[in-house]
Amino acid sequence: HVHVHVLPRKVGDFSRNDSVYDELERHDKGEEDSPVKWRSEDEMAAEAASLKKYFQ
Repeated sequence: HVHVHVLPRKVGDFSRNDSVYDELERHDKGEEDSPVKWRSEDEMAAEAASLKKYFQ
């Protein structure tokens, strides 16, 4: 499992550089706990099967 954020940065966008992590945490809060976004085992198995060819 990989979770990646691509965040274009601009000079001065965060006064404290590490504030970007606080903002990402706020952005992600609750997403993993939302049952609306949960996938069934069958859905995940189908996704894994379709991606398998890229990792052999």
